[in-house]
Amino acid sequence: MAQQVLMFHIGTNNWQRQDEFAPGSGILHASMHDTFNSMPGVKCYSIYPSKVQTSPTDDHTFRVFKLDHDIPICESVSPNSSYRWHSMSEDQFTAYRKRLENEICAFMDEAEVREGREFDYLISHHAFTNAMTGAQIVERRSREGKSKLKHFNFVHGTALKMYIKEAEQDPEYPLRFLPLAQGHGVFNSLHGCAGVWVNSEDYILKFLDCFGTYPKDRCVFSRIGVNQKIFCPKGTTVEKDLEKYLRPEDKARLSGLGLKRVLTFIGKFADWKRLDAVLYAAELYEKTFPDLGTVVIGSGPPEAVTQYEGLAKSLGLQRIFFIGSQSQDVLADVLSMSEVGVFPSYKEPFGMVFIECMACGTPAIGAKSGGPTEFLKDAQGFLIDEEDDWRVEAGARRLGAKVSETITKALKEDWKGKTKGPSCVAFVRENYSTMAQCSTMLSEMKSWSRLPRPTCDYLLSDGRKVKILDDEAGIAGAVCHEFIAAANHAIAAKGAFSVALPGGSIVAALEKLPKGAFDPSLVHVFFVNERIGEWKCYKGVLKSLVTPHGIPESQVHKVTEGSPEEVAARYEALLRSQPPNVVTCNYAGMPSVDLVLLGTGEDGHVGSLHPNKNEIRLSGQGKAVLPINEGGKTSIAVSVDFIRSAKCVVLSAAKASRAPMVARALRSSCGAYDVPASMVNSQNTIWLCDRDSIKDYAAKAVFDPAVADMDSFWEIPGMKPGVITGDLAWALLRFAKAKGFAIPAINCTTTSTVNAVLEAASQINRPVIIQFSEGGSCFFAGKSLDNKKKQASVLGAVAGAHYVRAVAPAYGVPVLVHSDHCAKKLLPWFDGMLAFDEEFFKLHGEPLFSSHMLDLSEEPHEENIGICKTYLQRMVKVNLILEMEIGITGGVEDGVDNTGVGKDKLYSTPEDVWQVWEALAPISEKFLIAAAFGNVHGVYKPGNVVLQPNLLRDFQAYAGNKLGVGKPYLLVFHGGSGSEKEQIAEARRHGVVKMNVDTDTQWAYWSGIKEFYEKNEGYLQGQIGNPQGADKPNKNYYDPRKWNREAEVALVERVKVSCADLANID
Repeated sequence: MAQQVLMFHIGTNNWQRQDEFAPGSGILHASMHDTFNSMPGVKCYSIYPSKVQTSPTDDHTFRVFKLDHDIPICESVSPNSSYRWHSMSEDQFTAYRKRLENEICAFMDEAEVREGREFDYLISHHAFTNAMTGAQIVERRSREGKSKLKHFNFVHGTALKMYIKEAEQDPEYPLRFLPLAQGHGVFNSLHGCAGVWVNSEDYILKFLDCFGTYPKDRCVFSRIGVNQKIFCPKGTTVEKDLEKYLRPEDKARLSGLGLKRVLTFIGKFADWKRLDAVLYAAELYEKTFPDLGTVVIGSGPPEAVTQYEGLAKSLGLQRIFFIGSQSQDVLADVLSMSEVGVFPSYKEPFGMVFIECMACGTPAIGAKSGGPTEFLKDAQGFLIDEEDDWRVEAGARRLGAKVSETITKALKEDWKGKTKGPSCVAFVRENYSTMAQCSTMLSEMKSWSRLPRPTCDYLLSDGRKVKILDDEAGIAGAVCHEFIAAANHAIAAKGAFSVALPGGSIVAALEKLPKGAFDPSLVHVFFVNERIGEWKCYKGVLKSLVTPHGIPESQVHKVTEGSPEEVAARYEALLRSQPPNVVTCNYAGMPSVDLVLLGTGEDGHVGSLHPNKNEIRLSGQGKAVLPINEGGKTSIAVSVDFIRSAKCVVLSAAKASRAPMVARALRSSCGAYDVPASMVNSQNTIWLCDRDSIKDYAAKAVFDPAVADMDSFWEIPGMKPGVITGDLAWALLRFAKAKGFAIPAINCTTTSTVNAVLEAASQINRPVIIQFSEGGSCFFAGKSLDNKKKQASVLGAVAGAHYVRAVAPAYGVPVLVHSDHCAKKLLPWFDGMLAFDEEFFKLHGEPLFSSHMLDLSEEPHEENIGICKTYLQRMVKVNLILEMEIGITGGVEDGVDNTGVGKDKLYSTPEDVWQVWEALAPISEKFLIAAAFGNVHGVYKPGNVVLQPNLLRDFQAYAGNKLGVGKPYLLVFHGGSGSEKEQIAEARRHGVVKMNVDTDTQWAYWSGIKEFYEKNEGYLQGQIGNPQGADKPNKNYYDPRKWNREAEVALVERVKVSCADLANID
C-alpha cells in the first residue's frame, strides 16, 4: 500500500467562492487543494485569508483566516484589495503573524485528531509572511515532539516584486520587509524551508538575488497547472451565450451591433496588466472588423475602473463590454467563445490566464516579458515585442498598435479554427494540468524530505553532528573554520553576523583566524557569560578577535555593572533590541544569534551553566540571560534556551579527561541536568572532539538511526523478521513515536496464542509485541509444576521466549518479547528471567528477551523509583529495555486486584513522571514509562473512572520545557481493552508507543470456541452420534485442532483490530 501523505497549505489570497473574485494565486491554491485531495493516499488541508468569506460547514478540509480588513497585498492592487503590507504598523504586522500561526496550529491539531496521524508537509504560498509563519510552525511543532513536518514554499511573483522595489529604494516601498525576511532565516538554508517552487524561471534568479545563500538546487521551476475539468472547450458561442454575461445596458444594444466574434482580456485593473494598450488596439481593429467585439473581465479599485471605462468612452469604442470579475466557470465559457485571448502584461509573474485560455482551445497573445516567455509557443499563440516607454500614452499606443496588428493576423489566418487553436488543449493537457504539477511537487517533497547527510563523523538521530579532529590544535582550526563559514553565510544572507562567545581556550583559538576571511565591519559580538566587574571574557575577545581584525568596538556588546539581576535584565533587553538582521527571535520569542561557541568542562558544564545548579533547571522558562550569585561572586550567563535558539552552536571537547562526559552527552537524546552539554541538542549543534575525548563514545558502537526521516520500519538499519532486542528494538519504538503509531502488546499463555498473534502481524506486515505475565508464564510451563519460588513462572517465560525466537522468523515480521507486570512480591520471577538474559547475552551478544516490566506502583514512590534504578543498572549491561509503572492501574490483572483503589491514585502528575526521568535517564535512555491517566484493567463500567489521555500531553510538556525537546518520554498505555478509539488516538499523539491488550483478546479467543460450539453443538455431545446419524463419528469436530484453530482465527482478527486502532498499519 502506498504511504499515506498528510499536507497543509497556507494560502495568501482568497479562493473564488461566496461571490468573491479570486486572483490567480488564490485560484491556483484552490486547484492544488482539490487536486491533491483527488490523489490516492493524499489528504490536503488548507487555510486562506478573507474579509468577506466564511469557513464552510460541509467541508472540514479548509478554513478561512477571517480578517477585519482587506487582504494585505505585497505590490499590486487587486479587485479585492489595495491594502498594502507596508501600511501596517509593526504591532499590527506582529499580531497578524502570531494570530495566523496560532490558528494554523490549532487547525492542524484538530485535523490530526480527525486523521489519526501527523502532518508530513507544510506548503506556504508566497515568499513572505506565510513562509516565515511556516518555518515558525515547524520549529514550534518540533518543540512539541512533532518532528516529521517539512516546510516548502511556492513563490509567487508579487512578493519578489515588493522585495526588488525595496532594494531599488522605490519611495512607495521603504526598505522594511526584505531585511526582515533575510534576518528571519526562512530562506537562508534548508533548515527553514526544505524546497522552493517558483512559477517562472525568470523569478528563480530574482529569488536568489534576494536570498543568496539558499541552495540553488532546491529552487525549481514548477509548471503552472489548471483544472481541466473547468477550463476546457465549452461549445459556447457569441450568438447564443454572450448576452447572459453582459450588463443590462449592454444587453439592450447587443442586437444592433451585428457581433459574430469576440476576443477577451482578463486581468485586474493594474497598470502593468496594460489594459490601456488593449483599448488603444480596439480603436484600430474595430474599424477593420465590424463584427468583432471585446470582452473585458476583471476589476480593481474604483478609480481604476473609472479610468479604464472612461478611456474606452473617450476612444469612441462601440463594441467593448466590461463585465467585471467573474467566476472560473464564466471565464471558461467566455474564453471558449473567443477568437483569441489578449493579455499583454508587463513581466507577468504568473501567467495562469494564458494556460486557462489555451485549455479552452483558444490561442493567446501576450508580450515578450515575464512568465509567458517560458511556455507560450508560436504553435499556440504569439508574444509581441516590448515597448520600453509603455507607461506614457505614446508608448502605450505603440504597444496597442502591435496588439492590433497581431489580432488582425490571428483573425485573417483563423488561428482559432485552423493553425493554433486545434493544438492548444492537447498542449495544456500534456504540460500544464494541475494533476501533472501536483504529482511532480509531491515527488519533489518526498525527495527533498530526505536531507543529505552532512560531512561529519557521527550524525545523531536528533540532528547533532560530531566531527573528530586529531588533537587540540585540530579543534582550534575547526573552530576558526566554523566561525568563518557562519560569518560569511550570515553576511551574504542578511548583511550582518552575530556571535556569542565565552572566555578561555575557545576565544584564544580565534587568534588563528586569517585576516580578510570575513568582513569585520559587519560582525556583532555578544557574551555567553561574564563575571561582573572583571570582564575577563570581554578582555579576551578584544585581544584575540576584535583588535586583530578591526571589529568596531561599538559592535562588541559589553556586560554592564550592577547587581546580577539588574545586569541580566539589561543584557537581555540589549539582545532583544537589536535590528532584525543582527538578532532575530525564534517562534517562542527567544533571541537568536547566528553562532554560539562553547567549551565544555569535564563535568559537562557549558559557559556558567553547571550540573544540577538552579541556572540549568531554569531552562524552558523563556529567560535569555540569567543572574548568578555564588559565594559573593556575581556573574551572568545566557540560558540553555538562548543557546538552543542560535542558528548554529559549536561545542568543543578535548583530552581523555572529558571522554566520559562526551559519551554521556552524546548518548543522551533528550539531555539531563547533570550534564548541561547534553541539553544543547538541537539540529544545528556541532561537536568538535579530538580522538581522546571521543574514545568512550566510539568504544561502543552507537546505533542511533534518524528514524523520523524513514518511510518504513524496514528502513531501520539491521531490521529483520524475528525477535529484535537492544538498539534495534529501541529504534523501532522510537520510529513508532516519530510516526505516531503504537505497537500492541498481546498477553500470550500458549503456543496457540503466540501463533495467532504472529499470524495477525504477518498478514498486515507490521511489528508486534508478545508478552508473558507471571501467571501466564506459569501456565505456559504447566500449572502442575511447583511455583512457590516462581521457578515455574521463570521456566514458562523462558520457554515462551525461546519458542517465539524459534518460530517468529517464519512469519516475516519483527517481534519484541516482553514480560508483563512484575510486582514487588514477584521479583524472584524477574530475577530468574534476568539471569537467563545474562547467560544468553554471553553466548549471543544480546538478551533472550527484548524488555521486562517492573510494576512497583503499589510501593512508595521513592521505593518504586529506587528499585527500578537498581535493576536498570543491571539491565543496561545486556542492552535490555525496562518498562516501569508509576501510578496505579485499576481493575484486575493477572490476579492483582486494584478495583478498590481510590480514584486519585489512578492519575500520575508531571512531577511524579519527571522524577522517574531524573533517576533513570543518567543510566540508560532505554526505558518506557507506564504513567497512570485513569487506566483500568479489564472492560470497566462507564463512570467508574474517567480516562484522561490529555495528562500524557502535560507530562511531555513539563519535561519538554525543561529539556528543550518535544515529547521526551516513550509511554505505555495499560488497560487498553475497551478504550475508545479517540482516546487511543490521543494517547498515540502524546508519545504512547506500546499498548497492552489482554481482556479483549482473551474474549476473542474464547468467542472463537464459543461460536464453533454453538454452530456445531449437535456434533459435540459424544464421540459417536450427530444430526447426520446415530452412528456417525464426531472426531472432526472435537479434535482440539478444529476448535483451537477457530479460537486462533478469532484472535487473529482481534489483534488486527488493535493494530488498526493504534495506527500500526501500512
